[in-house]
Amino acid sequence: MVARFEQRFGPAVPFGSRSLLVQHPPLGGTDVAVFQAMAQTLHALLDRPAPSRPPVSGVFDAASGEAARDLQRHFRLAADGVVGPSTYFALGHGVGPHVTYGGPAFGERTLHPGATGGDAYVLHNRLALFRYARLLGGPADGRYGSEGDAALAAFRADAAGCGDPGLPAGPDVGQEHYNALLLLTAAGGRALFTGRNGLDVAYLQVRLRQAGVYTDRIDGHCGPSTVAAIRHFQRAHGLMEDGIAGAEVFFTLGRLNPHPAPWPAPVPDLG
Repeated sequence: MVARFEQRFGPAVPFGSRSLLVQHPPLGGTDVAVFQAMAQTLHALLDRPAPSRPPVSGVFDAASGEAARDLQRHFRLAADGVVGPSTYFALGHGVGPHVTYGGPAFGERTLHPGATGGDAYVLHNRLALFRYARLLGGPADGRYGSEGDAALAAFRADAAGCGDPGLPAGPDVGQEHYNALLLLTAAGGRALFTGRNGLDVAYLQVRLRQAGVYTDRIDGHCGPSTVAAIRHFQRAHGLMEDGIAGAEVFFTLGRLNPHPAPWPAPVPDLG
């Protein structure tokens, strides 16, 4: 990351709040930069073949459109180069018809202590996949409480270590926090099961491989080998063996993960 992401790639536009496409004049903003950084992370995680890796400029140019088409082809979506609800969902971010956990959508509002809802659930999941699980006390329950504030504070300190000292202090979760979480955590925005494919599945596969239960390639497709690995992991840790990676799997993986975000995903090259 770089200091003050919102200042470098402004204007600040919530990720997922609009469709991204090549047009004249070109679209620009923080949401474009987040998409470009996510495409870079996907490129780095996949074994083969990897979608293209656009530079992070905050401007949705021809290279960004091609990256969107590559991503869409890889995940068997309509390859129109438009980043809309289905493509956001393949990036692990639910908007429009794909809002997860009952909503509100992650990033749609400022989260204050005591808030409940789908966005609080996603916040907990994203933090739980890393060493912050030790501060959270248990799997996500849709409530943003004091344990979430403690985990966010630890994440904020780690984000500063990645080069961004600009996240506001305090328990409120605003747009700068959402952007940092989207940039540095690659899963947790939805449950993962057969037929759900995307960046978050690729990250889950990496974590399951490191847990010693997944041996297939990292392709971002939640197929039979990924589901079998989820079941194996659930069985080994006394979880309900349903083949669905949700809050309990994310939290348990995080309990085993001594590293901060973004490990093992790389920090995107923001230029």
